[in-house]
Order: sequence, then structure tokens, then C-alpha cells
Amino acid sequence: ASTITRKNTQRKQNTVMAKSPFLGDFDGQIVRFWVLTIPLFILYLWFLYLAWKRPEKEIFNINGVDDDETIKAAYRQSGERWIPLLRMIQAFVITEGIWLTLLSYFWIFFPRRRNLMKSYLTDGEQIEGGYIAYEPNTCGNFADNCGIGEMVTGKAYAELEYTLPNDPSWMVKKGIRVQKEGTRTDATLLMLPHKPLSAQPMDDVELDVSRSDKRAPSTKWFALFSLLWALFCFGSAWYVYRQMKYIDENIVEDFENMNHAWKWILWGACVGAPLAAFASIILRWGFFRNWILNRGKVLQRDGDSYRKSSKKNYRNQQSAVGSDYEMM
Repeated sequence: ASTITRKNTQRKQNTVMAKSPFLGDFDGQIVRFWVLTIPLFILYLWFLYLAWKRPEKEIFNINGVDDDETIKAAYRQSGERWIPLLRMIQAFVITEGIWLTLLSYFWIFFPRRRNLMKSYLTDGEQIEGGYIAYEPNTCGNFADNCGIGEMVTGKAYAELEYTLPNDPSWMVKKGIRVQKEGTRTDATLLMLPHKPLSAQPMDDVELDVSRSDKRAPSTKWFALFSLLWALFCFGSAWYVYRQMKYIDENIVEDFENMNHAWKWILWGACVGAPLAAFASIILRWGFFRNWILNRGKVLQRDGDSYRKSSKKNYRNQQSAVGSDYEMM
């Protein structure tokens, strides 16, 4: 166990983290997730209705009029104002990108994270003596990937300290996500092979895996719902673009831009939105995996205390003695 003197710590009972007061249990989140999308769905249905009725407007049915000024004057006299069809297409494409990002999260990030945590139980080396400094509202102090989403969903973070089992002269301090409240001493940890910075509390890993297993079936419904929304947004954008073609081309040039609309369909809906969604989740997974396995501070014993060192010094020292722990 670490010999560092630790001050100003509170000893709290190790209880399982409470459910988020904002979202409640996971099944409840699904219901809220669906309900919160109803107003947006109604708004987009209204957009489709406006697009359907747009070619019937009198301003778009002036036969034989090609003069731009005459058309604009007629538009001003009509007193009508409407949402441009191009703006509707842009709204649909942006929303499609958001739903594709959620879909990528449920199809890519969640299962990979779940498998990573399971690997601790199957391949992890058990070590003793971990010290977990838990403080309420520490989100952001220790974890690079902690943001407003974690605060809302009730995730908690702490700082973990442990000495390496192969060489107690080296200590690691890192941020971790915890499933239990309270500062803990002599905690049992799990560390993956050849990953000396990867240690996680065994109790928290077991709870994390258990919860992930329970949530796995529900995430499939989240993914399906996200896919349906993305398809709805793409189909809606295409329908609105098609409605532009029913408007006299001389008039559409004054009020719409079909070239821009086509670019939004092609490069936005068909290319940009899927690529951006996929790339953002792949990057998110890469940052998260690196944070779990490779992030942390390395300290070396200096008398009765530890001083800050570097990963390079650690690698050089372990390489010199031929240790399996040298890979970081």
C-alpha cells in the first residue's frame, strides 16, 4: 500500500451511486427520450405540410410572368411570409447528423466500452492497496472526458493512487469513473496485462459490467429509434427538394436556390452527416480508451515520499531490468 501521508480526506460509507435525479433509471430514460422528441416530430411534420402546400400558393402560379420585379412586387403585395424550403432542408440535414451520431454511439461506442470493461474481469491482474479519493462534484477535475453530459447523468469521478506490484518504488495517480461513493483505502484493483496505467477498482468494474449487461437490450431500441429518425430526416429533406421542382423555375430563383439545396442533399445528407457522425464517435472512443488505459501521472519514490517523474523514465528503468511492465 502507498506510504504517502494523505490529509483532509473524508471516510464515507461505500454505497452504490444513486440514480440520476434528472433522468432516473435507464428504462425511464428510454420513455423520456421518446417523449422529448414528439415536439420536434410535430414541427417537422408542419414543415412537410408547408412544403406540400407551397406550389399551390398564388405567387407561384403567375402564368407567363418572367420579370423579376413584377414577381417581387406581387410577393410584397400578397403580404405573405414563409419559411424558405432551403432552410427546411438544412434543418432536416443537421438533425439527421445528430441522430446518426446517436446511432453510431449505440452501435460503436457502447459495445466497445462494454467489452473493454469485461476484459478487466477476464484478463485483469488483481492488485491490492489502491487508494480512491472521492469528492462530490469533482467532474472535470480528474477526467479529461467529463463534461455536462456526465453531470446530468449522475456519473462521478475520483482520483486513484496505487503502487505497481512489480516495483513499489513507482506510483500511479489517475482519474477514474466510480460507481460507488466514498473515499476508499486498500481497495482491490484490476490491471490489464502490459498496461500499468490501466488499473480500475474491481468493485466498480463489476458494477459497471452488470449495469451495461442490463442496459444492452435497451440500447438496441435507442439505436433503432435513432435510425428511424435519421431516415425520416433524410426522406423529408429529399421530399422538400422535390417540391422545389413544382414551382415555376423563374419564380424559384427569386425565393429558393436549388443548386444550394442539391449540395445540402448530396454533400450534407448523403456524405457529410454520416461521415461526421461516424468520425466523431470513433474519436470519442479513441479518447476514452486512451484515458482508461494510458492516462495518469507517474511518481517515483524519493525517501519517504514520492516525487513526480515521467513515463519515459519509467520505461527506461523497466526496460533496463527486462520487466513486462515497461509498455505504456
